[in-house]
Amino acid sequence: MLAKHKSILFFGSAFLAFVLCIYITHNNITKTKPEKACVYLQKKFLQKENLLQNYVDSINKQGIDNISDLLLFCQKHKIHENEFIFYIYQDSVLKAWSSNQINLPNILTQKPISQNTFSLERDYVYHIKAEDDSLCIMGFYMIKKWKNDDRSFLSLHNFTPNSSSQQIDVSVDEGKYNIFNNKGSIAFSIIFPDDIVVPDNIAFIELIAWIFAFSLFVLGIFWLMMSIPLFVENKNLIWIVLCFIIAIITNFLNIPASLYHSNLFSSLYYASFYSSLGILFIQSYAILIIALLLNQCFTTQLKNIKNSRFNYFLACLLIIIAFIFYILVFIIQHSIANDSTITITPILLYNYNGLSIIIIASICSLYCALLFVFRKLLEESYKLLGSLRSFIFILSIIVLFFIIITTLFYFYNYAVRPNYYIYLIIFLLFVIFIALHIIYPKHFSSVLTHTLAFALFSFTVFFITENANNKKVERHKDDFAQNLLLTEDPLMLFDLCEMEDNIRKDNKVYYYLRNDSISKDSIINYIHNQYLIKYIDSYRKNISLSILSTP
Repeated sequence: MLAKHKSILFFGSAFLAFVLCIYITHNNITKTKPEKACVYLQKKFLQKENLLQNYVDSINKQGIDNISDLLLFCQKHKIHENEFIFYIYQDSVLKAWSSNQINLPNILTQKPISQNTFSLERDYVYHIKAEDDSLCIMGFYMIKKWKNDDRSFLSLHNFTPNSSSQQIDVSVDEGKYNIFNNKGSIAFSIIFPDDIVVPDNIAFIELIAWIFAFSLFVLGIFWLMMSIPLFVENKNLIWIVLCFIIAIITNFLNIPASLYHSNLFSSLYYASFYSSLGILFIQSYAILIIALLLNQCFTTQLKNIKNSRFNYFLACLLIIIAFIFYILVFIIQHSIANDSTITITPILLYNYNGLSIIIIASICSLYCALLFVFRKLLEESYKLLGSLRSFIFILSIIVLFFIIITTLFYFYNYAVRPNYYIYLIIFLLFVIFIALHIIYPKHFSSVLTHTLAFALFSFTVFFITENANNKKVERHKDDFAQNLLLTEDPLMLFDLCEMEDNIRKDNKVYYYLRNDSISKDSIINYIHNQYLIKYIDSYRKNISLSILSTP
C-alpha cells in the first residue's frame, strides 16, 4: 500500500475515533454537572422502573408462589440479586424471596407503604407492588447501597457514592434535584456533592480512547510526510515535526473536563515528577512514541558534513544525551515508587488492581523508550566515529566522567547511600549490553539484548519499589512511635518539672500576682509565651489560673 493511501486510511480512522471520543466525553461531562446528571439519571430511572414493573407483572401473571420458580424466573431473565429483589406473600405469609440483599421488616407487609422509596437501615430501595386475590408480589429496585455495589442505581451509571472523594445522598423528601416515576410523582431526590467524580475505570476508558485517536492522527501525519519527497530524502524532518506536534498535543491542548473530574487527574494516587497518575500515563506514552520515531527516522549521516572534529563532537553529545535520558527515567521511576499510593511491588501481586496496571504500563513505556533511544544514540555515535577503537575509548571516557559526576553529586547530597553502588552496577551492565550489541550484532542479537535489558529493568523496578516500601514502613513505625510518645513523653515531663521551678523563681509572675489590676489572661499569656511556646506544634495546651493563697 502506498504511503499516501495509508495516510488517508489513518486520517479516516482518526476522524471516526475523534467522533467516538467526543461522544464519550460529552456523556461523561453530563454526569459531572448536577443539573445534567439529574436529567440523565431521570431517563435511566424510568427505564429501570419500567423493567421492574414488567418483572412484577410477569411474576404475577405466571402465578409464581415458591422459591424455586422465583429463582428460575430470575435466572431466565438474568436478574442480578443486588439490583432487583422480589418478595412474594400469600395471606401476609412470606412464601418466596429472590435475594437476601435487603431485610424487609414485617411492619411493611402489615400496612400500606406510603412512599415508593424508603430506607432499610442504610439502604435505599424503590418498590412496586402487585396484588391478585391473596397473592402479593413486591418488587424492589436498589437505589443506593451503603456498601459500594456496581449494581445499585447511583453506582450503575458511573457514580461511586461510597468513595472517599464524594458522597451522593438520597432523600425520600422533595429536594432540589428530584427523580420522578412514571406516574409523575416524586420517587426520591438526590443530593449531589460539590464535585461529582467520574470513576477511575470510566475515566481510563475515555483516556485510552483519546490516546488511540491521537495516535491514529500522528500515524496519518507520518505516512503523509512519507509520501512527500522532501521528507523521504531527509527523515530527520519527520521526527522533528512529529515531536513538535506531540509536544503541542500533550502540553498545550486542554484535557477534557470530564477527566479532571476523576481521581486519575488528581494527586490522590500519585503526585511528584508529574502532577497526577493520568498525566504520568499520557507523558510516558508520548515519550514512547517519540522514542519510536527517533528509532525509525533519526540519522546522523548528513551529506554536507564531512568534518571529523564535528563528528567526534556530535558522537560525544549523543552519548551524553543518552546518559541524561537514563538519569531522567531513573528519577521518574524513583518518584513513582516513593510518591505513589498504588501497589506495584511483585511480592504483592495479589493486591494489583486497575490502577496498578496503569502505573506498570507507564513504567514499561518509559523503559521501552529508554532502550530504543539509548541504543539508537549509541549506534549513531558508532557510525559517526567509524572506528571500533574510537567508539570504545570515547564511550569509556564519558562513562568514567559520568560516574565521577554522579558519585560526587550523590555523596554530597545524600548522607545515607547504601544502594548507590547497586544502581551504578545496573547502569554499567546496561551500557555494556547495548555496546556489545552494537559492536557484535551477530553474536549479541537484538532479542538477547532486549531480554537482558528488560531483566535489568525488572530488577531495578523490584529493587526500587521494595526499598521505597521499606522506607514507608519505617516512616509509619516512626510516626506511630511519635504518637505513642505524645501521650506520655518522659522528656516533656522532665521539662515541666524544671519549668515549675523556673516559674516559682520568676519575679514577673510574683509581680503579676500581687498587682490586682493585671488580669488573669495577661498572666496566662506571659506563661504561654515565656515557657510553653516550644510545645505549640506538638501538644494541645489548656492553661488555667487559680489563686489559692496570696503571699
